[in-house]
Amino acid sequence: FFFFQAEDGIRDFCLSRGLGDVYKRQTEEFKTQATSLINFLANDSRTLSTLKAKSESSDPRITFLGTASMIPTPSRNVSGIMLEINDDFSLLLDCGEGTSFQLQRIYGPDYNKMLTKLRLLYISHFHSDHHLGLLQVVQDRRQAFIQIGAAPPPLFLLLPSNLLPFLWAYQSTLEALDCHIILNEDIKRVVVEEALPKMRTRRIKVEKESGDDVLEDHEDPKMKEIVSHFHKSREESKEAFRLFLAEAQIKDICTAPVVHCPYAYGIVIEHQAGWKVVYSGDTRPSKNLIEVGKGATVLIHEATFGDDMAKEAVHKKHSTISEAVEVALAMNVWRLILTHFSARYVSMRTKSKHRAIEVQHQSLGAQRFLENKSIFATDFLTTRISQLEYLPMITSLLKSFSDEDKA
Repeated sequence: FFFFQAEDGIRDFCLSRGLGDVYKRQTEEFKTQATSLINFLANDSRTLSTLKAKSESSDPRITFLGTASMIPTPSRNVSGIMLEINDDFSLLLDCGEGTSFQLQRIYGPDYNKMLTKLRLLYISHFHSDHHLGLLQVVQDRRQAFIQIGAAPPPLFLLLPSNLLPFLWAYQSTLEALDCHIILNEDIKRVVVEEALPKMRTRRIKVEKESGDDVLEDHEDPKMKEIVSHFHKSREESKEAFRLFLAEAQIKDICTAPVVHCPYAYGIVIEHQAGWKVVYSGDTRPSKNLIEVGKGATVLIHEATFGDDMAKEAVHKKHSTISEAVEVALAMNVWRLILTHFSARYVSMRTKSKHRAIEVQHQSLGAQRFLENKSIFATDFLTTRISQLEYLPMITSLLKSFSDEDKA
């Protein structure tokens, strides 16, 4: 169903304590939680049967490779999410340093096989904890096809324009990546205008011209070669990308500018089978992302800080847990998965000797949504979309098992 490979302590804890003993002490609390959940799901118009009716041909698998923000911890790597559409197509949403090792831990001897179906690698913004693992994954994918003696299908790098100098430095110094580059700016969708951070030094500027985004060289003369090279292959990459979307039966894919750093984006992926996944990247609550992602099946939203650090969240342009829940409610999503937690939170427990993430400022509706329709992601959490109907209940029980003893 799902597993916490990096959290074996939960399993060991339950076995060593004895499940019968745990159940005995928590029977009344379990009954209350279960009754509340059943009543809540009974009023949910988008239950599993509704979801299956819309997506019989596809039930994608979501795997979290890294759920920490900026700094990895012993149990959490930096950002990375694998979205397996089916047996032929996979997408990687952000690729922090160490992502390839996380993939090897999950897939083991099937690592190369998994790489052969990787077709799109998306980078939400320029910060290193979201893209430093990109080159290793691209190299490993190339080797995987060499080993089986097959020509690799196109790999698309969907990324912000201010990452181009980094890629160009690698290609001009070491080796060609042999990938199609699509800019987040090329497929961006703006419904609500928001005040976004601007670049302090202008190296690449994205402007509108005849309804199309174009790159223009400015002060830095070294950018001339980069821009010239990119323009030569741009139309070819766009056409190949359109063919890929049709082949993968992706109905719509777009990026949405969000409030974090310059050229930061969220992404919305909608499949012909009926499901719609939204990934926020790093951001403050974004009205534009809410509008673009309306009615999503799953929202994966950052929750870097607990509610007790709301001022810090504003200052660093991140979100708190309650803010992420309010975004999910406004977006009218079916399920919410929280990720990108600060390294200061050693535990997600409500009672812990370590600092636990706090939830304080919530309406009754937001509180119920967090308890019954949301989960806190951990590294190696793997779930299909259809399994998200009851996953919040199971993760809630696991959390209660790992809490300290009640008096």
